[in-house]
Amino acid sequence: MTSREPFDQLPRLMRLSSENIYRLMHLSGNVDAWHEESLTDVLRAHLAGAQYKVVGECPVHRSRKRCRDWDRTSVREIDGSIALSTKQEESKHGADMLMTLTNGDPDRARPDDEEVRFLLQAKRVRLARNWSERDSNLDPTSDQFEKLVQSAYEYGAYPYYLLYVQEEDPHQATPNQCKIHTSPQDCAAMLVTAEDLEDHFSSKDKDDPRALLERGTPLRCLLDVCGGRSDKASIFNRAKKFAESQGSETPKRKHPNPTRSSGISSIVINPSSFTRTDDVDSDPSGDALVVLLGTASDVPEGVKDGVGEQRRGGGWHPDYSAIDLREAARQWWVVSAERARTVRYLVAVGDRKVRGCYKITGAQQVRGGRYEFDVEELDRGSKVARRLTLKTNSAVRARKRGARNPISYITV
Repeated sequence: MTSREPFDQLPRLMRLSSENIYRLMHLSGNVDAWHEESLTDVLRAHLAGAQYKVVGECPVHRSRKRCRDWDRTSVREIDGSIALSTKQEESKHGADMLMTLTNGDPDRARPDDEEVRFLLQAKRVRLARNWSERDSNLDPTSDQFEKLVQSAYEYGAYPYYLLYVQEEDPHQATPNQCKIHTSPQDCAAMLVTAEDLEDHFSSKDKDDPRALLERGTPLRCLLDVCGGRSDKASIFNRAKKFAESQGSETPKRKHPNPTRSSGISSIVINPSSFTRTDDVDSDPSGDALVVLLGTASDVPEGVKDGVGEQRRGGGWHPDYSAIDLREAARQWWVVSAERARTVRYLVAVGDRKVRGCYKITGAQQVRGGRYEFDVEELDRGSKVARRLTLKTNSAVRARKRGARNPISYITV
């Protein structure tokens, strides 16, 4: 194991939490078996290190065929330092959880340590119901809203609503602000700022729940690299950038130590104390899928990707951002089910040069035998990325001019 900040584990943990919440809500159908407090307990326990798996068939497909949305795979093991306090008194604070990310040691606070705090009030939103039947506490004129905003000021936190969204169809993704995390599972847990919620209820669309959700972002965006954040940014800085991208002002820190206050559930995450459970540098061997990207082009209007979103297009272009390149490289490739299951890396080649090296964390079949891969960018200076680049360059030089198959495999 290598003790360093992982750029993969915490975002993947957040994603896995969303996936489990998605399954729990849809397995219960229209029955209110899981209230927002119970789902928040699941999320909080997962962040605190509890390991579990939600087992059940897709309620639409059952056992008739494999369901791409339902059968996504994620990280299974996480190891790190998270502090969890006692359960809070929601009526006092108007919130379910205070989440704090620190760049220091949570057990040995120093004056120069930085923190970013999120005060979360959880609510369920069932889109199969009428908006008038929803919890009236979403209304910004309610006492709970006022308590949330006031408590956020007292604790120096950003006030957010954490909305557990259940579509009538489990394959339906909820439109939101993020253009990267668009799967139905990603959209099962959404963050909306208190300010955006207040603005929504003052708008002409106040009776449209989807108009509110379009203002939100998936929970996993909190620690991920969407929205222009760098793949190389620290987890702590990603969280800061996320809050800043929401247009929220930096909160004042009235309360000196919320993690030890009474009556509020707090969870402290110190990303630098996490260790990799699957460190590619410690054992870099494995097969890699090499994809040759042609000239970049936009997909014709009306052609959708695997989740029904307009795709920018495949290929490679010198002006592509790291996110554009990653999206072009990871989808959609005709490979066998066995290859999709076992391949460990992905290498993107454009204009006969290596443009990106990625670790594969999951694969889903979308249509016609094509697969899309969940990937995380490797540091180009790392041992495994250097080996991938050298082997790929050799394979590209040996490739015959005019060869039409855009994919090949190498072993490192």
